[in-house]
Amino acid sequence: MSRRRSRDPLMDILLRELNRKIDKMFHKHFDDPSRCIPAILADTTAHQLVEREPGIPPQEIRRRTLRYLPKEIERCINAILRQAFKRRR
Repeated sequence: MSRRRSRDPLMDILLRELNRKIDKMFHKHFDDPSRCIPAILADTTAHQLVEREPGIPPQEIRRRTLRYLPKEIERCINAILRQAFKRRR
């Protein structure tokens, strides 16, 4: 399936840059056990809101979310497990 682009190249650039800013803001917290769950929720919500604005269909937004969300959850779980095993030692 090819990536769907809007008809406006300026909107594509804006969407890409907003998504980069969102990533920069929240991804640094995905490896912090105390912050990863709120960071994932905020990251996912922000991406979905930004993608909804230019009229991307809900099915496409869900597809995009399902592409990255499992990786984010895995990073968070790994951080929580690392912390738990450190405390046991």
